[in-house]
Amino acid sequence: MMSSEPAVDIVTVTYDSAPHLAAYVEGVSALDYPPERLRLVVVDNASNDDTRRRLSELLPQLPFAAELVESERNAGFGAACDRPDCAMCVRPRPTRSRRRWWHRLV
Repeated sequence: MMSSEPAVDIVTVTYDSAPHLAAYVEGVSALDYPPERLRLVVVDNASNDDTRRRLSELLPQLPFAAELVESERNAGFGAACDRPDCAMCVRPRPTRSRRRWWHRLV
């Protein structure tokens, strides 16, 4: 049975965020939202640390679709969010996410 929830893309912008990614991915993977209706798009702003390598390890573990967009230069948070499919961008910082927070936004 197909979910009645709308399809949602979470767009996340990273820059030298390697230390925070495991906790972020863990929190996002625990969202109480139909996985077939959810996609994570991570825009890396030309990180200098292990962010891209860590993302390539972590994103395939998610229970929903994920895409890594690798910028050649750091254009800033706003420019990275300037996507036609983006209504809100989030930063990957360790937080205690509530599993149902996404339902309130959609």
